[in-house]
Amino acid sequence: MSTRLLHLQASLLEYLTSAAAIFGDRPVSPDHDLHGVDSGRLRLEARFSFDKRLAKISSVFPRAFAIFAGDWAPVLREFVDAQPPMGIGRLSNAQQFFDFLSRRFDNAHMEPAWLLDVAACELACAQVRAHAKVGEPAIADTVPVAVRFRPGAVRLRCTHDVRSIFEDRAGDSAGVKRPTLLVVFIPPHVDRVQICDVGHEVFDLLSACPQWTDPTTLGLAGGSDEFVSDLAARGLLEVR
Repeated sequence: MSTRLLHLQASLLEYLTSAAAIFGDRPVSPDHDLHGVDSGRLRLEARFSFDKRLAKISSVFPRAFAIFAGDWAPVLREFVDAQPPMGIGRLSNAQQFFDFLSRRFDNAHMEPAWLLDVAACELACAQVRAHAKVGEPAIADTVPVAVRFRPGAVRLRCTHDVRSIFEDRAGDSAGVKRPTLLVVFIPPHVDRVQICDVGHEVFDLLSACPQWTDPTTLGLAGGSDEFVSDLAARGLLEVR
């Protein structure tokens, strides 16, 4: 009896997260475990749950949803079939949606071409805000003199410079195609997320020290103290 009940629960969850139930265009097949259950109520519950999930996702990607020049309906249907929800969290569902978009599109077949870069920045902003709310756990010191990339910050390699879109000055400069290295973070004594472009040297240094790292192992040339101090002052590095 318990095995049968678990099987029915699994069938119900699978059906309620399927495109057939959410978009209501295919009835329950006669050989399905749920055949005989009120299909109208099933579709209503499926759509209600999906709308809640979509609201979480779109709250993370408002700009990406706004600038997409295509039709979201077939994209969302593909997403439903490809990525059933793994949890109820806003960020976990947003990450699933971004992963799906990254697989479905490439920058040569999107309109606009910089959609994925915008979505990547929006996801990074949400991750940075979430980390700021949780805070950094205390960790025992292991390196007496060390540097590390700012905890909670995110590094991004973009194919388009999309910073102007986030600064409400899009105009003709929106999505200029050029390799762009960005850091998304909240600087010290600032209450909002910033998106900062950096050079290759800075990006590589930040990538090399995700945890507390002895600066002598980073291969910094002469004048490194001033270089590190400048990055620390900007809030990109932490130094102890």
